[in-house]
Amino acid sequence: MGILESWIEHIQSGLSPKALPALVLVAILALWSGRIVFLRYFHPVAGFPGPLAASRSPKWLYDVLCTGHSEEIFDKLHKEYNTKALRIAPNELHISDVDLYKTIYTKPATFLKDHVFFDGFQTPHSFGTECDWEVHKVHRRLANTFWQRRTLLSIEPLLHEKTNIMINKMREMTEKDASINIVRAMKCLFLDTTMVYLLSLQWNTLEEKHESFDAHTIECLDAMDVNIWAKMYTPLSKRIKELIFGQPVDEHFEEFDRIVKETLDKFQETGNVSSHPVLFENLTSTSVQQQHMDLLDALFGGYHPFTTSVMACIKEIFRVSLPLEGRFPRIVPDTPSDPLIVDGKVVPPGTIVSVTAYSVNLDEETWGHDAKTFNPDRWLKDAGQILDLDQYLITFGKGPRMCPAQGMVYAQVTIAIAYLLKNFKIYFPPEFKSPDLQNFMMTMYPQEGMSLHFEAIKR
Repeated sequence: MGILESWIEHIQSGLSPKALPALVLVAILALWSGRIVFLRYFHPVAGFPGPLAASRSPKWLYDVLCTGHSEEIFDKLHKEYNTKALRIAPNELHISDVDLYKTIYTKPATFLKDHVFFDGFQTPHSFGTECDWEVHKVHRRLANTFWQRRTLLSIEPLLHEKTNIMINKMREMTEKDASINIVRAMKCLFLDTTMVYLLSLQWNTLEEKHESFDAHTIECLDAMDVNIWAKMYTPLSKRIKELIFGQPVDEHFEEFDRIVKETLDKFQETGNVSSHPVLFENLTSTSVQQQHMDLLDALFGGYHPFTTSVMACIKEIFRVSLPLEGRFPRIVPDTPSDPLIVDGKVVPPGTIVSVTAYSVNLDEETWGHDAKTFNPDRWLKDAGQILDLDQYLITFGKGPRMCPAQGMVYAQVTIAIAYLLKNFKIYFPPEFKSPDLQNFMMTMYPQEGMSLHFEAIKR
């Protein structure tokens, strides 16, 4: 008999049956305590500062994300700990070093996407969530020509048409009530334009309700955004529960998914019925399931709105009004010859890292002490020329995986602002209070949105 077997037999012979549960409990507590000590003091990223609770479990990060103010909290903690690399989970760092944004996000073949995060969108292998860089390159190449300037110019009449629909409805509404929810109006405009741009089909959310810009599809999208973190946070207890009872059904996602599928089926039957190119004509070589995922991805991530002085205003709008201000995690590669270094420390390979649009677009070292204030003048030289600050503007990302639709968004915003200023005098109402914005995945306004007073200008 070996030494180990003899020791076990000795323990068992002197162990009372009543003492067994206590022994099991002591063993569990010892393992739990050992894990806590390891994560806090011996884990590869233990040398980076952050809250104690963040080092023990992803639950701290989940709770912070659910507040809707995660980036403000991270910003405060960066200053409190005097660090550019804040530990926000056992194996994740939030990095505020602006210069490292290009390092992490313009090398997609090196800093790969974190599949645990992107799987939470439930749109596997779509444009935005594909984690395999080689697969993504092939996929994106199919649509690249569609985003060229020539194609965007061909849809300018569409942008004018949809903007006119919004303006005419606003004029009718001002005859009864000067107060208009501009947030909902812009969401409807972007969603209607995007759907025609993608599939040449009409959703007509701008016209769904006669006396408001409320729309069922937008309500589904907003509800999905609020619930996004619950899909990404997967503790052991949740995984066991889903294994036994199956994954819970997200009614809003199911409803939106049904609407999208019906729309895609209609496109498969009719093809392009418009006079301009549409994106999904370029994707006919991909499977219907793949097209389904791409359409969900494009709509979920793309429906949020946004002389040289006018261009400066538009750039400042995009800098301050961040539709997607939070984390897009990447995994640090194992490259000993070119390690990722923050605050003089090497970030271990396999660590999850992110530099957010909030950190870069609102960085005081780059933009000045008033970085969080809307100030279009910061873009202008004395002669009224636009300053070259675009390298620090990452609202749409940078590098090979940047948002391909930014050209269309710039065009839509420019046209919408021109129409609004030509047709209305716009005022803050006397009782106006700045809305409490929350950021889950996308920036969310409260249910009531933001109502402004519109006074129609006589034509």
